[in-house]
Amino acid sequence: MTEIILDTKFKDDLKIKLIKGYLDILILRRLLDVPSSGNAIIQYLIRNYGIYLSPGLVYSKLYSLERRRLVRSIPRIKKRIYVITKSGEEFLRIYQNFSDEFIRFAMEFFNSLNFRSKIQKVKSRLPER
Repeated sequence: MTEIILDTKFKDDLKIKLIKGYLDILILRRLLDVPSSGNAIIQYLIRNYGIYLSPGLVYSKLYSLERRRLVRSIPRIKKRIYVITKSGEEFLRIYQNFSDEFIRFAMEFFNSLNFRSKIQKVKSRLPER
C-alpha cells in the first residue's frame, strides 16, 4: 500500500516539475491556439494536465513572457487577454525543432539513472517482514 502511495506521489511530483519547468512553452502553445486571460490558462492547465498552479506562478510567467516580447497583453475590463507575438511563434518553432533531440536526451538521462535495478538492490538489503 505504501509503495502505491509513494509511486503516485512520485508521479505527481514529477508531473508538477515538468509542467513548472516548461510552463513558458505550455503557455505559448495555448496562446497559439487561443488568446487567453491568466485565469483561463490556469483552468486550461487543470483541465488538460490535472495540475493547479497558483495565480502568482502563472502571472509571473506571463509577465516574464511579456518582457521577453513573446506575448503581449490587451487590457480588458477586470482582466488582461494575452496574445502570442510573432517572436513567440518563432520561439515555439525553434523549440519544436529541438524537441525530438530533447526527448532522446531525456530518455537517455532517465535510463542512465537505472532506477529499477537500484530499487531492487535496496529492497534486497531490507529485512523481510
